Amino acid sequence: MARATRDKIRIMNKVIQGLAITARYGPTAFGVDNPLAAPLGENWVHFEPWVKLGELKVGDLVVAAAVDNYDFALGFVDHVESHCCFLRETGSDSISEIHSDVFVLIRGIHYLDLLDRKHRIFYEHLMYAFAYSGETEYMFDRLEFDGDRAVVWVKEPLSSQINRKTKPFSICMPIVIDSYAIEHHLRLGGYGSREFEAEL
Repeated sequence: MARATRDKIRIMNKVIQGLAITARYGPTAFGVDNPLAAPLGENWVHFEPWVKLGELKVGDLVVAAAVDNYDFALGFVDHVESHCCFLRETGSDSISEIHSDVFVLIRGIHYLDLLDRKHRIFYEHLMYAFAYSGETEYMFDRLEFDGDRAVVWVKEPLSSQINRKTKPFSICMPIVIDSYAIEHHLRLGGYGSREFEAEL
């Protein structure tokens, strides 16, 4: 199965699984304003219906309403113009120009679950690097992307913060698709050697 197809299926499964939890527990059981408060660590997925074109943001996962003649209706907002929205299909580089008055946003899916293409591959190799580096006092905190660079945030485990709370630190690196290269860049940025600063 092609990588793009796997990403597309994985993201669609996350949407379906999340909506199943919503259907079971009800839309307000845990509060849609806190999408990470769902049971058993699941993400709280819900629709934000009838969002107008001007309210969309780049990266939003949306369903184009009243669409019946396009290759796909579920995708990420690539960019918005005054008269239309350009959607990128999940898992691929395909762009479709959508002329629709309203869109339905899908909220509550954790941002790491929405990564696709090279960003998802990088994330998988990053997790491998963390898992097999042997550094138990340095943990993954979060991940950001800035163009062709990745910003990896590293935190100290809670078990080491009994007497004092510490702040995560960030490491900027190129988006490389190799676990050993990623670990190399992590160590250049202080992973395994840098001391954590106390939280004020």
